[in-house]
Amino acid sequence: MRRSTAATFALAVISGASAGVAAVACGFDGAGSFGARGGALDASALPDGTPPGNAEGGEAIDGGAIDGGGEASGPLFEAGPITGYASRVTNGLIALYELEEGFGIFAHDSVALGVVLTIHDVTKAVWKPHALTFVAYTQVDSAPFPFAKAYATCRTTNEVTVEVWIESALTNADVHTRIATMATDNSTLDFALGTNSTDGIWASVKANENLTPAAKLTAGLTHLVMTRTAADATLRLYVDGAKVDELAAVEPLTAWPNVPLYVGGGSANDRGWRGSLHLLAVYSRALTPAEIAVNHAAGADP
Repeated sequence: MRRSTAATFALAVISGASAGVAAVACGFDGAGSFGARGGALDASALPDGTPPGNAEGGEAIDGGAIDGGGEASGPLFEAGPITGYASRVTNGLIALYELEEGFGIFAHDSVALGVVLTIHDVTKAVWKPHALTFVAYTQVDSAPFPFAKAYATCRTTNEVTVEVWIESALTNADVHTRIATMATDNSTLDFALGTNSTDGIWASVKANENLTPAAKLTAGLTHLVMTRTAADATLRLYVDGAKVDELAAVEPLTAWPNVPLYVGGGSANDRGWRGSLHLLAVYSRALTPAEIAVNHAAGADP
């Protein structure tokens, strides 16, 4: 069931000592460069024109925009239920970007201690119902702050799942676009999931160690999932619930650097992807084929 913006973003506030305790539990030190956002979220149509990193002294940013509260420097943390996505798998879920905002410069993470992504140019990454559409290259990222909760948990489990629902433009010119990646540059990455210039799909958990199946994207909604399992060190790629290829003996995630999350392009202002992103989820474990089928059945916009 599709939800209103208000229902999607009625998220609880993490502040003060409770934020520090929760952050420590997830591998954060609870202080320093990571800030906590205050204030309840609402459904105001006013855009939030204040990017993360500007201390507001506890005042409302714009009198009731999508964040509705003050913020400290650093990426923005939010806690909230995944109410409309109850039919999806949640075990091991690190981050869920539902992309239901419809306006503004932030894409919010529905999972506790969620890291908010900043859209650098809203004329190039345009909101549409239930999705963010990349019409030209712009960065959407957590930079300069690392996607630390994925770094902390995936290095421990040695597993990861990256899942997206997309409508690809099928006109990507770059050989290795990035739908989603954790990286510092094109040679130093934790994971990458994207498309190439021939409408193919590719995935990686190490630069130059790519899984490139023969499967091609088609017009319309597509469900892409990449997993890395610890037991057999294998990278697998699933399209619309079915496994299309795998690559054995891939890099252990214990070698990951602590780097930012980028969506719709690479970390070096390149590798831009074109199309609509309906959902992005990251798990700290490899989902099973049965669980991937559950998420596929749930659809792009539950």
